[in-house]
Amino acid sequence: AQTRVVAGGGPPGPPPPQAKGLKTRLGKGAPAPPAPPTWEQAVGGCDAGEKDGKLSKDEAVACLIVGGLPKFVAECIFDKVDADESGKVDEAEFKAADHEKVFEECSNKPAWETAVEECDTGDKDGKISEAEATVCLAKQGLSPESAKCIFDKVDSDKSGKVNETEFKAFKSEDAAACFPKPDGPPPKAEAPPPAK
Repeated sequence: AQTRVVAGGGPPGPPPPQAKGLKTRLGKGAPAPPAPPTWEQAVGGCDAGEKDGKLSKDEAVACLIVGGLPKFVAECIFDKVDADESGKVDEAEFKAADHEKVFEECSNKPAWETAVEECDTGDKDGKISEAEATVCLAKQGLSPESAKCIFDKVDSDKSGKVNETEFKAFKSEDAAACFPKPDGPPPKAEAPPPAK
């Protein structure tokens, strides 16, 4: 049986932003990446820096992102395959890795934990502010308008921060209105509540 991707050779590109929403994560129903390349293909296609026959974390993560995986999944995969924690993956580590198991473990990280890890970069308070969400979603290809619209929908108590309860209550399909229709105007963010 063939195993899943660890370096390069991923799908032709990331899924469209409409498929991602704020709850970015791979999981049930996500397309499985193709079988991994051989070591020679991986190192030949991804060893762009030192050309030392090993893959650094930056090289491997860049290849996996181009292959369509979110950064947090790519970093997790590298960390698990880099068994000796040297910061480089060599041929023995690549071939010894249980690629399918590694991919499964890395792609099923809880969504809230992933969102806080990826987005709560400012005050690190365990919540996601509008500014943090906008930056985070922009990295996933969302326009500032779409990001604000999604944030406004998730921030149900209108506190200016998304907490775990709000995040988990949000349904991805609720974000559909936040994406421009083909040949249509950009989405409109919800109006702030009236001042009291």
